[in-house]
Amino acid sequence: MLIFLLTLHRPAVRELRVEVRPAGSKGLGVFAAEAACSGRWVCAYEGELITTAESSARYANSEPAYLLQLNEELLIDGERSTHHSRRFNHHDDGNLECVVDVERRRADFFTRRDVVAGEELSFDYGIGVLAESPPSLARKPRSE
Repeated sequence: MLIFLLTLHRPAVRELRVEVRPAGSKGLGVFAAEAACSGRWVCAYEGELITTAESSARYANSEPAYLLQLNEELLIDGERSTHHSRRFNHHDDGNLECVVDVERRRADFFTRRDVVAGEELSFDYGIGVLAESPPSLARKPRSE
């Protein structure tokens, strides 16, 4: 599995202001409450850090919905998180980039292009693209 080892040097910047609201057939989505320039840090994915073994045991009888894979052994489980990051929907050409820092055990979202206020924030989960490349989220609805 390809592992991204990145060291992020982001300044002390506040999270992008967002709103969580209905996003049609995708359920809830996250929408920018302010404009953002390309490359702006949006937020970190928040949840419990678990191993693949813990994930297998936890979801033995159900499908996980909010797992973000950091590497072969570590995932962030956003199932119990109340943070809006768990509500980012999939889009093949999303306006967010998820950057994994395995050493720091975190994943950060940055805008891939300029974003206008009111625009839904989304990223490519990597489903069916390169299965060995993090990040990936399990069983989230795909956008059209």
